[in-house]
Amino acid sequence: MIKKQLDEITDFHKKLSETMVAESYIQGFRDCAELIIDVMFGSSENLK
Repeated sequence: MIKKQLDEITDFHKKLSETMVAESYIQGFRDCAELIIDVMFGSSENLK
């Protein structure tokens, strides 16, 4: 009983960790793309 619950918790933790890593990667990609666009096209007020 306890082993089964521990296995379920471990599985949920693994899935949560994988989701968080994927979300961090996506957000980092978006941030970098935004920075590149700002540099290339000067759309940021900080670059003027």
